[in-house]
Amino acid sequence: MSEPRSHHFVPRVHIRKFKTEHGYYVLSRGSVRTISSSRNIFCINDLNTTIDETGGKDRKTLETELDRQWDSKFNFHLAEIRKALDKRTEIDPSTLVYFWSYTILGVKRRLKATKDYNLKFMKGGEAMLQVGKELANQGFFKNDPKDELSLGEMMEELEKFLLRQSKAKYPGMISGNVEDYVPKELVGIILKAENCSFLLPDCTGIIYPHEETHIVKGSKINKFSSIGLPLTPDLYLLIQNKELNPHSIASVAILNKEEVQELNEFLFLGSFDQVLCDEKEELERFRNAQDS
Repeated sequence: MSEPRSHHFVPRVHIRKFKTEHGYYVLSRGSVRTISSSRNIFCINDLNTTIDETGGKDRKTLETELDRQWDSKFNFHLAEIRKALDKRTEIDPSTLVYFWSYTILGVKRRLKATKDYNLKFMKGGEAMLQVGKELANQGFFKNDPKDELSLGEMMEELEKFLLRQSKAKYPGMISGNVEDYVPKELVGIILKAENCSFLLPDCTGIIYPHEETHIVKGSKINKFSSIGLPLTPDLYLLIQNKELNPHSIASVAILNKEEVQELNEFLFLGSFDQVLCDEKEELERFRNAQDS
């Protein structure tokens, strides 16, 4: 049995929360369509396919790792959100960390399907390789008996890896390890929709950057002030970085139709080229806005 080539940038377990009795309503490239299966939504062939040492295509390893770390835990943490909503208690911190990280990973998954992401990945790898080779040639970081590989050997392995990945359709790699992006304290705000439904964008959610910066994996990036994530058609989770939002408190808010539609506009603008909703009329509203 062949391994599936179609890889999702939004997990199917999340997509299925937006299913209707008629299937899934999707706005894609100016057209609203009804799709019967989540298998064909928010996905692209060979997104997470890597090239193994024999030159063969490995369609399973990265997919399995992402599922183990993130996709398979979605329903558990969604249940934690519902529990906090029903009992009017604060959301468990581990659930906030999960959804904060899950959203960042979702944006990265979707970015990986773009040409610029893959070009930057390869250029960054090649630059690292050049610097590493020069340092190795000059005798920096000499072998330590405890080290398995010298710097020179590490650069040889990196060169082989980059060569293999250059043969992949989407060579840029993503990692499920995103803890460096998680602030020390998070605050969760549950937004519940009335008489309207939230959109689910192909980038999973929205990241709101702050003007303050910090160093992550050797690069200076903006800190994230908050993250917004539609969990289901009627539940939206807003997570705030307590350091940057010191007056934020855990709460629940009920949004009317106009407020939901306003939030949907941010979700639509944050998407790449597809959004999903269980209300066809809401997607038609955005399609008509595109036409005008």
